[in-house]
Amino acid sequence: MHMKSPTLLNEPQGKLRKRKRYKNGWTPAENALIRKLVKKGFTTEKMAPYFPNRTLWALKHQRFSLKIKREPPWFSPQNKQCVAELVKFKMAGYSHKQIAARYAVSIQKISWVLCKAGFPQFRRVVKMPAKKKKRWSDVEIELLRKDLKRGIRGGQLHERHSQRTPRAVDKKVYQITRFWPTPQETARRETLARHNAAKALKVDWDTPSHWQ
Repeated sequence: MHMKSPTLLNEPQGKLRKRKRYKNGWTPAENALIRKLVKKGFTTEKMAPYFPNRTLWALKHQRFSLKIKREPPWFSPQNKQCVAELVKFKMAGYSHKQIAARYAVSIQKISWVLCKAGFPQFRRVVKMPAKKKKRWSDVEIELLRKDLKRGIRGGQLHERHSQRTPRAVDKKVYQITRFWPTPQETARRETLARHNAAKALKVDWDTPSHWQ
């Protein structure tokens, strides 16, 4: 028969044991120092020299236990004052470049905060010189059709139409030939046409059965 230990038998029923207290517990002064450093923007690694008797893991655990979070930076969507000032300048007609020069930050950071606030994102637009594209004339398209029907392809086709770039020629060839029937389809159509012609010749239209 299994006997219970004497310590459990002597304990009063209905009461819980007290938690064990460690000698090296965190003091209120240490917790206040952690809060102060986090408020200044210190990371856990930078706070380690201020606690020489604590390990980095213990410092991280204590910061997590105290539920202390670093305050958001000035230029962030979480900072309501920053967003309010940027929106004020934006509504007044200031550009991203002017706002960035005023606060000495990048245009991308200003654009990111304003985008999170509901304004359209700023994108640097580089205007390229417009290229005038010359349309294919009907004469050029007809000559290209004739070359394709002759079976001319590749570099020889590019040489015959040197006034156009090889890419432009290939694009026009695709546009012309994409609906052309394949050789198999052409052979099948020719066979079907010969079959229908031979069948029509065998029909005797003078017989009365076709008039009924």
